[in-house]
Amino acid sequence: GTEEAERVGIMYAVGFVSAASASGHRLGLRDAASAARAVCGSSRNARAPGRAHDGVRRRGSSFACAATESKETGTARTIRALASDVDGTLLSTSHNFDPKIAELILEAVDEHEILFFLATGKSRLGALNSLGPPLSTKLGNKSPGVFLQGLIVYGRGGQIVYESTLAAETIAAIIEQAHEENVTWIGYLGDRLIVERHTPLTDSVKIQHEPQPELLSEVMAELGLEKGEALAFNKMLVCNEDPDVIADLRPRFEQKMEPFGAVLTQAIPNQLEILPPGASKGDGVRRLLEHLELDASELMAIGDAENDLEMLSLANVGVAMGNGKESVKEVATWVAPTNNELGAAAAIRKFILDSK
Repeated sequence: GTEEAERVGIMYAVGFVSAASASGHRLGLRDAASAARAVCGSSRNARAPGRAHDGVRRRGSSFACAATESKETGTARTIRALASDVDGTLLSTSHNFDPKIAELILEAVDEHEILFFLATGKSRLGALNSLGPPLSTKLGNKSPGVFLQGLIVYGRGGQIVYESTLAAETIAAIIEQAHEENVTWIGYLGDRLIVERHTPLTDSVKIQHEPQPELLSEVMAELGLEKGEALAFNKMLVCNEDPDVIADLRPRFEQKMEPFGAVLTQAIPNQLEILPPGASKGDGVRRLLEHLELDASELMAIGDAENDLEMLSLANVGVAMGNGKESVKEVATWVAPTNNELGAAAAIRKFILDSK
């Protein structure tokens, strides 16, 4: 029938990509993988511009002097940068951003000279849409940030300093397993979301302020797939209206992904995210700190979900939201009130604005 024909077409789009992959094709960026290996020491699916680390110098007086206690020694350390998750952290459960949090972030940036950046599984466009002005205006497209679970890292001038994509064979296996499980998949390509077909579930990402998903069948020519280019998503997620369905299928996806070394994580209960080998939000934050010539001992991070574990463990001050998973709270320096109780605001006051 029509649905099966669509599936055959989609699988054709990704099924031939092994040959293209072998010749290094990734949406026309043929030399990217080798550049990433040389610059970032990452997997063969990672890529970065030729100047991945462009020598941005830390401006000694341009970062904050908010002192806190070191996790290991209890000695006073200086917090110069603040990384924050978005969903479940800055946003309420209804996906709203309270202007009071924005005011405190701007105070930390403007009056305490803190470097603030987002570290989220969302696309950059989706994250900025979530916050809205004035904070989105302040950050814009020229600020540092970690997006798509660390798979795209933007440096101080807004340039990409690191990017990683899933291998073509991994994408084909994800789509095959999604069909077998009868669940929806969404592919993330920078600030673009690609889907097989529009459904209420795929379109619901707009509630999370993400861009409107595009049909793969309508962008194949633009992406070069009809000319043999490989489909190269940064990450993919599979989703279902029922979180229990996702919890049930996760072990089977883990088994399917094992030969490819893909990483599975979750930020939202009804979504399972699949990332390239070795990827994590924490890894993206580490890469950004290196680019900015900052140390993890100078970082405060706030998060709530499984995908925040590495980031909170990395930071000198790791704040878990009160609505967060228990595993996240276990690695945290401090547990804040919930997202609906403006826990992020409480954390910023405690560790930055009220710190001496």
